[in-house]
Amino acid sequence: MILKSFGKIKEFIPKDVEINQSFEDLNQLKSYLENLYPELIPMQYLIAIDHKIIDVHTILTENSEISLLPPFSGG
Repeated sequence: MILKSFGKIKEFIPKDVEINQSFEDLNQLKSYLENLYPELIPMQYLIAIDHKIIDVHTILTENSEISLLPPFSGG
């Protein structure tokens, strides 16, 4: 899996990161990411898998692309 970051998150995860681990659910993925990058803990962020924002069960494969998205603002 490839982890991509955007916006403020890119300040502490500056490049694509390969993740060689499997996860049973979104909570397990979030725990893993927040242990790896504790700067995420106080942030509100969305997770997209293969270009789709998720908030419930989503199947992850070894080829999945995980994107961490900061809150969006309009203007």
